[in-house]
Amino acid sequence: MDWIILIVFAILLYWIDRAYFQYLIKKNLCVQCKYDLSYSPESCPECGMPKPNEQIRCHTTN
Repeated sequence: MDWIILIVFAILLYWIDRAYFQYLIKKNLCVQCKYDLSYSPESCPECGMPKPNEQIRCHTTN
């Protein structure tokens, strides 16, 4: 019975993490440091993290 609670909790955490990641991409924020990437063409000037590619952006618009 305890493993069912663990599985449900893990799925819930995964869903929350994925939703937050999609929110950051839609708002054009760096997924690592939350810096605004509106004027940064390739990577975050604050932490150096590359911007998500177009394939990831396409999957988050659904």
